[in-house]
Amino acid sequence: LKDKSLIRNPASRFAFITEGKQATLFIDGEHCATSRDFSETLCQQRRIESNTLIALATEDEQSLLIDLVNDGKLLSEGN
Repeated sequence: LKDKSLIRNPASRFAFITEGKQATLFIDGEHCATSRDFSETLCQQRRIESNTLIALATEDEQSLLIDLVNDGKLLSEGN
């Protein structure tokens, strides 16, 4: 995933709620616990540089990124 532009799938819905420095991230009806910074960065724009997210992400959040790409909820630019 390094050095790629990621684009949220237009058919997917991303949202989050915050609780201090933590957040609950909702994507297409599923939810998971993340850091506030990670959720805000992921939901802020439709296109994001993967390196920006990776720099913020915990190990679990990096696994989530991979799952989102594999599930088609995040698309690599050029797909």
